[in-house]
This record gives sequence, structure tokens and C-alpha cells, in this order.
Amino acid sequence: MSTGSVSIRTRNVDDTTFVELRISHPMEPGTRKDKQGVVIPAWFMTNIQVFYKDMSVANLELGPLVSRNPAVSLAMKGTQVGEKLKVTWVDNRGVVGESSVKVVA
Repeated sequence: MSTGSVSIRTRNVDDTTFVELRISHPMEPGTRKDKQGVVIPAWFMTNIQVFYKDMSVANLELGPLVSRNPAVSLAMKGTQVGEKLKVTWVDNRGVVGESSVKVVA
């Protein structure tokens, strides 16, 4: 996975779809120093949005205190196998990204 990428996995249990997001991002808070004592600049995701059938179903506001390479899980009801699930994100440097999958059984 490249920096800022989001891996999406879905699984269905009864009428609930569990969505697992694995995010590859350094999530630097801007308070740590390197070996030379120089402050490492802040670099973290600020927003993740989840869309189902092109409708926003979750909006996550993140900040510098979120750990490196975070994992996020969501539970959704009323999804259908084969429908598109899309995740978009933006970080504090203005970098944006997008990933999508189809809901699997």
C-alpha cells in the first residue's frame, strides 16, 4: 500500500455489512523530533468519507492524535451485494485519495 492509501474489506453477517478500512499513512502529529532534534512536520489525515451508492454514509474527522496506519471499522445495514462502496480522504497537506470496492457476500 502506498502512503495515504485505504484498503477496504467488507463482510456480511445476517443483515449487517461490516466494513474494515486499513489506512496507510504516517499520521505525524508535528510534535516529535528526529535524531538530530529537528521537529518532524505535521502530516495527518483530516477527513475520511464513506459513500454507498454515491450517498455519504459516514464522515470521519481525524486529527494529529490518530495513530500511524489506523484501522477503522463500520457496521452498515441495508446494503446489497455487488453495490459500490467508496472511500475518499484528504490530509493536512491537501493530498486527496479515493478507493472503492463492491460489497461482497
